[in-house]
Amino acid sequence: MELRPVPPDGEVARLLLADYLAEIERRLGRSLEPSEYPGAVPAELEPPSGRLVAAFDGDAAVGCGAVRV
Repeated sequence: MELRPVPPDGEVARLLLADYLAEIERRLGRSLEPSEYPGAVPAELEPPSGRLVAAFDGDAAVGCGAVRV
């Protein structure tokens, strides 16, 4: 497992966020409204405002986390 910073508006971030939202909807048993989506916009996850980090297992992105300051 390796942690790497990734662009918050890049392909890895889009795929991981889509997987995350799909899992939340599955657990809730309903679709989310846009107002229920996570609050950060990409610019808030770029230095110096924040950072998005993805966990990779080999070449596969398997998770992520973000910090806003």
